[in-house]
Amino acid sequence: MKVENIPVISWDIYSPDELDKNVGNTIAISDKIYYKMINELTEFNPLFVEITKSDDSGFNQSNCRCLLFGNIISIEQDVIVLPYWAMAKYGLESFQNVTIENVDNLQSIDYIKVRANNSDYVHWSSLKEILEETLIKCRAISLGDMINVHGIEFYVCQIKNQSGSEILDGSLYNTDVKIDFDVPVDILEEERLKKIKDSEQKIKEEEEERLRQLKLEEEMMDRIREQNRLRMIEEEKNNKFVGKGYKLDDGPSHITREQMAEIIKARLAKNMNQNM
Repeated sequence: MKVENIPVISWDIYSPDELDKNVGNTIAISDKIYYKMINELTEFNPLFVEITKSDDSGFNQSNCRCLLFGNIISIEQDVIVLPYWAMAKYGLESFQNVTIENVDNLQSIDYIKVRANNSDYVHWSSLKEILEETLIKCRAISLGDMINVHGIEFYVCQIKNQSGSEILDGSLYNTDVKIDFDVPVDILEEERLKKIKDSEQKIKEEEEERLRQLKLEEEMMDRIREQNRLRMIEEEKNNKFVGKGYKLDDGPSHITREQMAEIIKARLAKNMNQNM
């Protein structure tokens, strides 16, 4: 059965006193639609419905065909009441027209992986039992759906059928579903920030090491320059006198001091004549 152009609203608008349904998986449809759909069911089968936009514009989702629900109650008004998270997830606005249709070909779910918005749940006792009890009430679930348990939001991030294949949605009715937990959002954020911090620290350490190496190279160059300066000073000291020179004891060892003086005097005179 398919019914089109039914306005949709959230639980906080329909009944402010039932805000707990606004974070759950319960929907409400009008009596006349509800009982017509119930009458079309084969014996012992639960009612599952899918909701799409009547204007055929599609939902704001990347991996789910529609809104799928199995926890359904009836009301007198000709409206469909949805949890607020479902309205927000699929971009539905209050009193926007949608199409509702019963579904009878859902695959049974064998495995669900969920990710919580924070890690406070790790301190709970009987965690899986609490979540399983909540899931049973949903009856049907889609990838990306949110399950609120004691104020913690668990988002469905993976679904598998009985054969182990990944599926987009399925039935939780009369199944023994296995539940797994992915890393909570807050821990993922901490890890992301830690990676950023570690990366920034690594960059800082590499820059400090680069500056240290530059300083060592500069100090080494300073030492080399100082050594060159001192060597040049020493060389200048050793090279003060340049040109020809004669020792005072040049010549035969048997000549007298007066004779040596005459020899030196003659040599100086000779040099002076050569330079003129």
